[in-house]
Amino acid sequence: MDVLGKTTFKGKEASDEIRQPRADGFRVRGEMLKGLDEIAGVMASVKFLSVIPQGDALAVLNIESRDIQKNPYLFSVMYVRRDGIEVMYTYTPGMSPKKRKIDVIRFFLNITTLLEGAYNVDYGQVYQLIEETLKEISDYISSSYDEVYAKYDAVFNENKLLNKKIIDLRNTNDKLGKENIELKSKIDELTLRVREAEAYSDEVLMGKIQQWLREHKNEINVFEFSRIFKVSEARIEQVLNKMVNEGILEVRK
Repeated sequence: MDVLGKTTFKGKEASDEIRQPRADGFRVRGEMLKGLDEIAGVMASVKFLSVIPQGDALAVLNIESRDIQKNPYLFSVMYVRRDGIEVMYTYTPGMSPKKRKIDVIRFFLNITTLLEGAYNVDYGQVYQLIEETLKEISDYISSSYDEVYAKYDAVFNENKLLNKKIIDLRNTNDKLGKENIELKSKIDELTLRVREAEAYSDEVLMGKIQQWLREHKNEINVFEFSRIFKVSEARIEQVLNKMVNEGILEVRK
């Protein structure tokens, strides 16, 4: 297991752990017919394999991909021992563990064909391992179909509802947009009228107030005056105070 110890995975943050590979493995009985040096020489003929002697065993490493720190990420290690071969391998999040196992077994069979005459593998056990894995895949597919379809159906219906909400929101948004344009137009119109009203000079307003007083028995209703001439009540009161201060008008006691 020393090789696995050298290929630890590093993560910058705790959140990176979810992206780290998971590990699994299996063991097949066997019998070593020749020495480790000869078996190592056969394995070394395959360029993408790394062969590492480990005491009375041989570690054969196949690195399929590396992480950004260049550490092995997706890989398999075969430990060739006198009484059997142990295989350890990784699989990535989102990858089917069962399919990955089948792929590793296929790779294992291809490699062991090179050892013919140097190592006897119990292929009966290998075939049993393949059969068990295929049965797991078959059972999983058949048992999970209803569950998968139910999830699909639920997501499909939810998607329909969301699309309907999107359409409703778009229609509401269009309506609000039109109302906003109309409201802005009214505000602009009122603003213009206020500005036009406030454009009266104090002298002009004084004249209108004096005319109003003559026509209304020297009384002024500020609210009515404001409504008719479109001038704010505050402005009218300001001008009235000015007229009183300048002696133009006299407050009735």
